[in-house]
Amino acid sequence: MEEELRELIRTTLDIPCELDAGAMLFPGATVEVYLRNPEAYGDGQPEEIVNYVTINLYYPKRTERDVAADKLVPKLVAAGYLYPTDERYYDTEARKYRAVINTSKIGGKQNGEN
Repeated sequence: MEEELRELIRTTLDIPCELDAGAMLFPGATVEVYLRNPEAYGDGQPEEIVNYVTINLYYPKRTERDVAADKLVPKLVAAGYLYPTDERYYDTEARKYRAVINTSKIGGKQNGEN
């Protein structure tokens, strides 16, 4: 799932997308699946997993960040991600404008298959 999402970000925004911000170039993005939660049950057993995701976008200019976030959110919805929310601010530690997008996607089986 992470690779599919990273590719969506790279092709939509034409920026690098990493799993860790440590070696990131700017502008850039990170992706983290922070929770895989069984939610759909059949016969008392989990049948589907909901993957909860955080996407961080970092840009040197506020307008670039805003354009990128506005461009990415509809692409996420079209790819089946649910209820994306975003928070935008100036990250004083990174010294970059940041958008944090939280979303989720239903997919995969309890045993980890996608």
